[in-house]
Amino acid sequence: APSSPHAAGQAVSLAHVARWAGALFSAALVIAFVVAQRPARWLALFSRVAHAVLPARHAMRVTDLADGVLAGLAVLKSPGRLARVVAWSLVLWIVNALSFAVCFRAFQLAVPWEAAFPLQALVGFGVALPSSPGFFGPFEAVTRLTLGLYGVAADQAVSYAVAYHIGGFIPITVLGLHALSRSRLRFGQLRQVEPVPE
Repeated sequence: APSSPHAAGQAVSLAHVARWAGALFSAALVIAFVVAQRPARWLALFSRVAHAVLPARHAMRVTDLADGVLAGLAVLKSPGRLARVVAWSLVLWIVNALSFAVCFRAFQLAVPWEAAFPLQALVGFGVALPSSPGFFGPFEAVTRLTLGLYGVAADQAVSYAVAYHIGGFIPITVLGLHALSRSRLRFGQLRQVEPVPE
């Protein structure tokens, strides 16, 4: 069993991460609420800044990206829709965390089941960064780092990450290909689809 100082150090480290994550999330939520009230004004401001500091081609690209983000924030204007989004998000995150916890037991990792929550939170941040298709690499790296906070050896953590990742990736990919086949589309046709004008 890990010594008390070691366990205490892990608890302090995770608590510190949780406090900072909570503070950042709260600040981001407040900013999102403010921006969602007048998206056109904020998009125009962002566009001006982007064109001032970036080449025109890159400025247009990041402005289009910001436009998509602002469109997603429209849900914050509707309390009822926001409540449904939050409820479904909680269900999905809890189910996903439980899948992490079940896999802990399958690999006989000596970590508490609640470790699944910081693991999925950090994985969520890790795979949000631009990376390889399927997030192979960042997923395993973040999982190894997070489980290392609980004293899990690097080889065990990587084995766990690879097995969990492949176990989730294959069924989702197969279901996606099945849905694509039912829609009677081919990969080549997907590349030829023109974006719908707004």
